[in-house]
Amino acid sequence: MPTRTTFATILTSLCCASIAFAGVDVDRDGSRLHLSWTSPTAGRWELRDGEGKVCATGASLAGANQLDLLKVAAPEDLSFVVRPEGSGAPSESLDIAGVERPSRLTKPDRAVSIYQLAPRSYFARGTDRGGAGQLADLTDARLAEIKDLGADYLWLTGILEHASRTQSDPDVVKGEAGSYYAIYDNWDVSPQIGTLADFEALIERAHGAGLRVIIDFVANHTARFHRTDITCKTPIDFGKDDDTSRFFDAQSNYYYITGQSFTPPPQPGAQGADGVFDTDVFAAGVQAEFPARVTGNDIISASPQVYDWFETVKLNYGYDIAARQPQYSPRPRTWTQMIDVARYWALKGVDGFRVDYAHAVPIEFWREFASELKRVQPNVFLLAEAYESDQRMKLPGFSYHAMLDAGFDSVYNSEIYWALQQQATRPGTMRSANPTRMPAMAADNVDRGFLFTNYLENHDEVRIASRHFAQWIGDRHQRAMLGLAYTAYLALMPAHVMLHGGQELEEDASVFGPYAGDNGRTSIFDFVYQAQTRTWLYGERPQWMREFRGRYKDLLHLKLETPFAARHSAALPSFVDLEGANWYKEESKWIAAYVRHAGGSAYLVVTNADPFVGHEATIHFTGQENGDSLGALTAAGITNDARRYKFEEVFARRGFVPRDPNVQGEGVPGSILYRSGNVPSGLFLGQVPPATTYVFKITAL
Repeated sequence: MPTRTTFATILTSLCCASIAFAGVDVDRDGSRLHLSWTSPTAGRWELRDGEGKVCATGASLAGANQLDLLKVAAPEDLSFVVRPEGSGAPSESLDIAGVERPSRLTKPDRAVSIYQLAPRSYFARGTDRGGAGQLADLTDARLAEIKDLGADYLWLTGILEHASRTQSDPDVVKGEAGSYYAIYDNWDVSPQIGTLADFEALIERAHGAGLRVIIDFVANHTARFHRTDITCKTPIDFGKDDDTSRFFDAQSNYYYITGQSFTPPPQPGAQGADGVFDTDVFAAGVQAEFPARVTGNDIISASPQVYDWFETVKLNYGYDIAARQPQYSPRPRTWTQMIDVARYWALKGVDGFRVDYAHAVPIEFWREFASELKRVQPNVFLLAEAYESDQRMKLPGFSYHAMLDAGFDSVYNSEIYWALQQQATRPGTMRSANPTRMPAMAADNVDRGFLFTNYLENHDEVRIASRHFAQWIGDRHQRAMLGLAYTAYLALMPAHVMLHGGQELEEDASVFGPYAGDNGRTSIFDFVYQAQTRTWLYGERPQWMREFRGRYKDLLHLKLETPFAARHSAALPSFVDLEGANWYKEESKWIAAYVRHAGGSAYLVVTNADPFVGHEATIHFTGQENGDSLGALTAAGITNDARRYKFEEVFARRGFVPRDPNVQGEGVPGSILYRSGNVPSGLFLGQVPPATTYVFKITAL
């Protein structure tokens, strides 16, 4: 019987030492496994997974042998067996414990700041594969800079190995580089940016800088090829044991359109695309997909259109998307495989996952996923990209509330993003972006103090400094300033906040690839660089860029202050919207205001969303004469008497204290802030500059 030995007794150091065991020397460092042994005769060796299944085998020579495996499923327990030929030659076997390195960083119980970057474009120096950014570019100095900006989490996009023209038919690859979200190997890293060992080293560096690492979990689909080469993961690769004879089988990974071959849409001008999906890079002319499978955006057709997600295949979680019927018992195989994917990365030290298109996956799976994953990593942070409004792909039982109840920490606040994006595109009223009208602030979510994630940019959305964000604003800096005002408005609400790498540098997506084209987004399909980001990373860092980035740094550090980091719940409220007392005023088309309060501190946040014109504003805290109809005055600690209160700006115009010409002396009397007849009431701010968010700290004098 093999002796089970813990990894701690095999290695005194994760990087260097090894120990002989039954004739076999073991050196294991992360995903690398080196074995050496001496055999009296020739024979065979086998590497087996924790269930005893053979996941690698080869010849053992008479005499000295060495085996170096660079990509082994590191968290897994393995066993190694050498079987010499001939009688009297005993087999040698050894149990090898997995290398588990879960993060030791705890999950903050507060609102956090998330910084997204895609290494391929963020660190790129040019517009070809050779100029692509690398994981190694995230040096200690770069990570310290991101941490100093105020980020709690670093969301790394494009980490998982995705289909590209080097290992997949160009007919099912979008762009020269390929989409980050057409996953070719869920257990490996994209070779465009580095190796598995590079990523493991990066996690250690990030944790050393105090940054928690998030990667994408692409649950809804894979690339049309999924071919893992991670040793001991190949037995559970996707599609290996599917029943391809029928459209739906609960134990299949995919859905099959029987009797039809997949036909990709034409891609005019795409090098190597001939309109036939075959194994071009392996064996030319061999049809690779028969029967055809359902495309990732639920297109049940063997011939999807060019605007469909034709580069991907829909994953089957035991829900028949044609009959609209679930079959979750026995447990679908896809559940086990995808939970294994998340567990694999969590045990490498990944702190969380941004889950792609979560509403298109059964809520029943998410409950089990979150429960099992949190047993492995209790501090895992789960952020869902999910849209309640997507009636076509949303599965029954899905809601934001259901996702949060399932164990997710946060969900995209897409509704408030869309409202602000529409406000920027077709100027209207800031009432459309009122947070109290959004699902994130629905009573059942507020009751529990859930924190949604607010954002103004991510890889799917238009860069706010680009000409596509607000086409009626001709100047990049003006667009970027409007974006900063919007971002501050979003960031200081009771919510997590997400920045897209380069947003703080006026990144404008002016460098675009041939596939994505000029659409205001940093392409996820092409080899591109980020023009302003490249200047910051490798250029002179001009003063205007330092100043603009400094504004974002101030914002993220302000986010750490007690009221802004606090949750907002029925039991412990920390947010009061002031629209109810100000909606009727002319400037309310452009002006929005709210109060944040917690722990004895109170702040007033006021945003002027007009990018060109300053607006004179008086902010009312109540719509009731001598009353407190919204509860804002009580929340701010203001009483209806002669006691005076100071409003001091701490973000956009530091030290500015508004003065009302009708009020003599320092500060504002509390009685003036309560509406009363024809007496000047509310806080007179004078003119709020265009594209500006003011943040006033409220203190009693």
